[in-house]
Amino acid sequence: MRLHRLTISALGPFPGEEVVDFDRLVASGLFLLEGPTGAGKSTVLDAVTFALYGGLAGTSTSRDRLHSDFAEPGHEPRAELEFSVSGVRHRIVRVPPYDRPRRRGSGTTTDPGRVLLERIEADGSRTTLSTRVGETDDEVRRLLGLSRDQFTQVVLLPQGEFARFLQSDAEQRRAVLQRIFRTDHFDRMTQLLADRRREAARAVGAADREVEVAVGAALEAAGADTALRDEVGEYDDAALAAHLEALAADLDAAAAAATAVAEAAQVRVERRRADLDESRRAAAARDRVALLRERERALMAGRADHEARVAELSAARRAAPVGPLVRALDQAERDLAAADAEAARTRSQLPRAEAQAPDEAALRADERRQVERAAALRPWLEVEAGLQARRAGCDALTQDLASVEEDCRRWQAVLDAAPQRSAELAERLAVAQALAAASGDAEQAATLAHERSLASVAWSAALAEVEAAEQRHRAAADASVAATDAHQDLLQRRLDGIAAELAQGLAPGGACPVCGSLEHPQPARAAADAADAEAVRRAEGVRRSAESDRDRARTALDARREEAQSWRARAAGLDPTAAELEHVRAAQRLSEVVTAAREVERLGAELASVRAETDEARAARDRDQERVATLRARLTAERETLTRDAEDLARTLGGATSVADLLATVQERANAYGRAADAVATRTGRASARDRLRVEAEHEAAAAGFASLAAAAEAVRDPASIESLADAVAAVEQEHAAVLAALADPDLVATAALAVPEPDVAQKALHAAVAELEDEHGRQAVLRQRVAAYDRRRRDVERALRARSEARAAAAPVRRMADVAAGQGANRLRMTLPTYVLRARFLSVVEAGSRRLERMSSGRYSFSYVEEGSGGQRAGLGLAVVDHFTGRGRDTRTLSGGESFYASLALALGLADVVTGEAGGVDLETLFIDEGFGSLDPDTLDQVLDVIDDLRDGGRAVGIVSHVAELKERVPDRLEVRRDARGASHLRLRG
Repeated sequence: MRLHRLTISALGPFPGEEVVDFDRLVASGLFLLEGPTGAGKSTVLDAVTFALYGGLAGTSTSRDRLHSDFAEPGHEPRAELEFSVSGVRHRIVRVPPYDRPRRRGSGTTTDPGRVLLERIEADGSRTTLSTRVGETDDEVRRLLGLSRDQFTQVVLLPQGEFARFLQSDAEQRRAVLQRIFRTDHFDRMTQLLADRRREAARAVGAADREVEVAVGAALEAAGADTALRDEVGEYDDAALAAHLEALAADLDAAAAAATAVAEAAQVRVERRRADLDESRRAAAARDRVALLRERERALMAGRADHEARVAELSAARRAAPVGPLVRALDQAERDLAAADAEAARTRSQLPRAEAQAPDEAALRADERRQVERAAALRPWLEVEAGLQARRAGCDALTQDLASVEEDCRRWQAVLDAAPQRSAELAERLAVAQALAAASGDAEQAATLAHERSLASVAWSAALAEVEAAEQRHRAAADASVAATDAHQDLLQRRLDGIAAELAQGLAPGGACPVCGSLEHPQPARAAADAADAEAVRRAEGVRRSAESDRDRARTALDARREEAQSWRARAAGLDPTAAELEHVRAAQRLSEVVTAAREVERLGAELASVRAETDEARAARDRDQERVATLRARLTAERETLTRDAEDLARTLGGATSVADLLATVQERANAYGRAADAVATRTGRASARDRLRVEAEHEAAAAGFASLAAAAEAVRDPASIESLADAVAAVEQEHAAVLAALADPDLVATAALAVPEPDVAQKALHAAVAELEDEHGRQAVLRQRVAAYDRRRRDVERALRARSEARAAAAPVRRMADVAAGQGANRLRMTLPTYVLRARFLSVVEAGSRRLERMSSGRYSFSYVEEGSGGQRAGLGLAVVDHFTGRGRDTRTLSGGESFYASLALALGLADVVTGEAGGVDLETLFIDEGFGSLDPDTLDQVLDVIDDLRDGGRAVGIVSHVAELKERVPDRLEVRRDARGASHLRLRG
C-alpha cells in the first residue's frame, strides 16, 4: 500500500484544511514529520488510521480529540485519503460524528458522520464502492490485508507501543500478539475442545448412571432383595447378563404355578354361581305370586270408578258430532263481537256529521267523492315542485349575467392598457437590439483580455523563476571560482613540494631522478600543507564538475529569461493586477452583451404575446356582449311565467300549506270512508253466520239423544280425551284378565314350591369362592406383571450397556485431543495450542528482529527466545537480549534508554515483516516510525538510520516522526507541524 494524498479538515489541533502531498514528500524515499511536542504530529497518523479504519493510531489516544476545538462552529471535521494497492488507486473520505449548530432555531445537534470509498479508474473517473461504515471497513481490510491492530503495528509504528511490547511479560506479550495475529480462534478451538471433553465426560457419567438405574429397576421389577442388588452391582457386563437370565427363569416358573391354582378356584366359583341362580328363581316366584294376589284385591276395590269412566266414555262418543258445531258457534260469537268493535272504531274516524250514518251505500258514495278530488290535486304536485327549481334557475341566470358583464369590463380594461404596454416593450426591444449588435467585438475583447491575464500571471511566475535561476547561476559561478581556486592552490602546493615527493622515491645507492647522483645527503622533506597527486586530481574533478554546473545554470537562466520575455509580449506589458482588471471589465461587457441578446429574444416574444392578447381580448369582449343581451331576454321571460304559475297555485291550495299536505288530507278522508263501509259489511255477514250455526247445533244435539244443546256441549270431549278414557278402561280390563291368567300358571306355582336355601346363604357361599378366585388371580397378575416388567427392564439394561460402550468409545479421542490442546496428556511440550501457535509466530518475530538488532548495535546484541511458564505449563513467549561482548543473556528491562529504543524498533520491524508475511505478502510501500530517536548517540543514530535506509529498497517510503533537531540535517524532505499565536497547528512541506 502506498499513500498519495491526505486532507485533514477540522481535526485535532488543525482548525482548517491541511493537505499532505505524499507523492512529493516521499520522492527521496525518506522524510521527516517534525514539530514541537504536542503540536499534532501524531494527529497526522491518527488521520490516516481514522480515514482507513474509523479508529485512531495509538491505543491511548481518545476519539474525543478528533473534532478540532479551534475550528469554526459547524465546520465539518473530515479525513480524506488517496492510496493505492497493487497499482489500483482508491479514495476514502470519513467524517466522524460531531456537534453542529441547528439549521433552524438555536442550540446544536449531533451529525452522525459518514464514509465514502471510491476506486479511481485509469481515465480519472471514480466508481463508488461503498457508503456504509461496516461494509467500508470490511472492504478496507480486504484491500490492505490488515486489521487496524496489524496496521498500527506494521505501518504506523506508534509512539511507545513497541517499547512496551519489548519489556512486557509473557502474558502481556500474549495479549498483544493475539490481537495482532488474530489467533483468538485457536483459543476458541481450545475452549471448544475443553467443552467437548466436559460434554463427553458428562455423557459417560450419564451412561454409567443410566446403567445403574436400569439394573436397579430390573432387580426391583424382579422383586430382588437389597442384599442381592448390592451384590449384582459388582458384576461385569457378562456376569450381569447371566444373573439376569436366571432371574427370568425363576419368575416364569412361579407364574406357571399361580396359573394352575387360579384355574381350580374358577371351577368352584361356577358351582356356587349355579346354586345362587336356582335359589333366586324360587324366591322370585314366591314374590311374584304374592304380588299378583295383592293386585287382584286392588282391582276389585276400584270397580265403581271403572264403571263411571265407562259411562263418561259412552256420552263423549255420542256428543262427538255436536263438538265441532259448538266450537264453531263460540268462534262466530267472538267474530261478531270483534266486527261490532271495528265498526264503532271506523265510524269514530268520520266527520262528526256523518259518524252516525250506518248505511254502507252512503259511505261508499262519500269515498268516491274524496277519491275524485285527490285525482284533481295530483297535477299541481309537479307545478309546486318546479317553482323552487325555476326560482333557482332565475337566480343562476342573474349570476351568469353579472359574471359575463364583469368579463366584458375586464376585457375592455385589457384593451385600454394594450397600446401603452406595446409602446414600452417596443422601446426596450430597440435598446436591447442595439446593444446585442456588438456581441462579436465584446467576445473577441474578452478572449484577448483573458489570454493577457493568464500571460501576465505566467510572466510574473517566470520572473520569479528567472530570479531563482540567477541565484542558482551566481551560486554555481561562485562554486566554480572556488573550485578553480582550490585546484590551483593544491596544484601550486604540489609543485612547491615536488622535491619532497621525489625524495620519497630515493633509495640508498639509487640514482636521483633529477641530478643522477648516487648520494643523497639532504633529501627534501614534505611541508605540513603539501598536496599529493591524488588530492590534485580530486580537486580538478571538483573544478570540472563545478564548471559544468555553472554552464548548465547559465543555459537554464537564458531559457528562463527567454520564456519570461515571451510571456511579457503576450501580456502586452501589463502586470497581473492591471491585466486582471482589464479581463474583469471585458467579461462584464461581454456579460452585458449576452444579457442584451437574451433580452432581445425575450422582449420580442413578450411584445408578440401582448399583441396576441389584445386580439384575443377584443374577440372575447364582443362575444360576451352578445351573451349579455341573450341572458337578459331569457331572465325576463322566465320571471313572468314564474309569477303567473305561483298565483294559480295559491288559489288552488286555499289555506293549505302545500299541495302534498292537502292531497294527504283528502286521501285520508277517502280511506276513512272506505274502512267504515268495509266494517259495516263485515258485521252484517258475521251476524247471519252465527244464527245459522246455532240452528244446526241444536238439531244435532237432539239427534244424539241430549235434552238440550247445553247438555250436549257439557258431554263434548276432544279426541285425545276420548282416546285417553278408552285406553284407561281397556287397561283395567286387560290387567284383571292378566292377573287371573298368571295365578293359574303351573310353572310359577311349581317354582315357588321348590325347597332350596335362601338367596343370602347362596350369595355368601359365592362371595367366598369369588374372593378366593380373586386372590389367586391377583397373585397370578402380579407375577405376570413382574415377568413383563422384568423383560422390559432387561431390554433397558441392554440398551444402557450399549449406550455406555458407545459413549466411552466416543469420549476417548475427544479427551485425547482436548488434553493435547490444553498442554496435558500426550503433549510433551506442556504447551497449550494458542501458545504453540503464538510461539511459532513469536520465533519468526525474534529471528527477524535479531537480524536488524545486530546491525543497529554493531553486532553486540541479538534477541534470544526464552521458555517461561508456571504450574507445569510453558508460556512460550519469553524474550531476552544476548550481549555478545560478554556472552551472556540480559533481561530486556536492563537496557539503557537508547538501547531500548533501537531494540524495540528492531523488534517492531521484525514484527512488521512477520505480519505482512502472514497477511499474504502485503506490499507495504509506506512506513511511519514514531519518536524515540532523541535517546540515540550520533554513531548509533547512523546505524539505525542505515537500517531504516534499507527499508527504502523496492520503492518503499519511510516517514520518521520526531522533534529531534539533528534529524533535520540528515533528512532534507520534511513535513513540518507549526503552531500559530492562538495554539492552532498548520502543516508545511520542506525539501
